[in-house]
Amino acid sequence: MRNGDSCFGNVNECSSNPCSTRGHCNNLQNAYSCTCNPGWIGTRCQTDFNECSSGPCLNGGQCNNLQNAYSCTCNSGWTGTRCQTDVNECSSGPCLNGACNNLQNAYRCTCDSGWTGTTCQTEIDECEPGPCRNGGECEDKVNAFLCDCQSGWTGTTCEEDVNECLPNPCDHDGICNNLQNAFSCTCVNGWTGTMCEEGKYICL
Repeated sequence: MRNGDSCFGNVNECSSNPCSTRGHCNNLQNAYSCTCNPGWIGTRCQTDFNECSSGPCLNGGQCNNLQNAYSCTCNSGWTGTRCQTDVNECSSGPCLNGACNNLQNAYRCTCDSGWTGTTCQTEIDECEPGPCRNGGECEDKVNAFLCDCQSGWTGTTCEEDVNECLPNPCDHDGICNNLQNAFSCTCVNGWTGTMCEEGKYICL
């Protein structure tokens, strides 16, 4: 307002909308100030505030600045809003025959006895080293083996010769001689035959 050579009234410095839509303009004496909306800074609220400046993403995650917000792109093995949670690689149950140990972006299986492989998927062939002796045939079991021994042999690995003299097959006090899968009898005087079962006849 003009009155003679004097001017009265305060010019509204906010009339030009200097704070745009990003803040509220406060009219001052021959000046203004902006109260910025969240996410904006600067004298005229002209600068987008970088929400990534504080480094909110953990464990090497990449921060993406958004309007008054941020998002994190996590490295493999991490999850959560700030990549703060270790992904449990054991949650899918990868170990088929063993216990799962969760590692950073990985897992390790501790296999049950008799199993091997990354996921404990392979049964160990206990017959591979050939444990059965003396011609015995090996049958693979889980964490075990079974030997089918040839005649005349016994024991876990067919290592023991079967004693064909037990019980003594020789009659009439004959002495039994243990052989491989067989026996022979040494008969006392007056007896003969494979098992000393035949009497000798003496002609007078």
